[in-house]
Amino acid sequence: MATDFAPVRSPAAAKSPVKAVNARVRSATVRVIEAKQLPEYEEAWSRLSATAVAPNVFYDPWMLLPAIRALTSQESLRFLLVCGPAAQDGTEPMWGFFPLEIQSRCMQVPIRTLAFWK
Repeated sequence: MATDFAPVRSPAAAKSPVKAVNARVRSATVRVIEAKQLPEYEEAWSRLSATAVAPNVFYDPWMLLPAIRALTSQESLRFLLVCGPAAQDGTEPMWGFFPLEIQSRCMQVPIRTLAFWK
């Protein structure tokens, strides 16, 4: 037997900070870019690295950009960027940075996939 529960509404819930957070999340953008486009996002990327909860020095711009330039093939690299809404000064904060690699095989099957780049 299935039971549906109606949400409890209270006057305090109408002023909840959750609504403000949800409004910001809805205005987030997700982009998949190529390696050659990374320098365009370096400033926001550096701010993200400086304030990251779990910093990863290998993903910092000063470390990753020279490593990418040293690679012989950059065609298989993509970067997923999650950006927040633009601030009043026009800057767009970066909320997430995920290096990805296009792979031609998955579990020994010739299927193209995206995987985290190592």
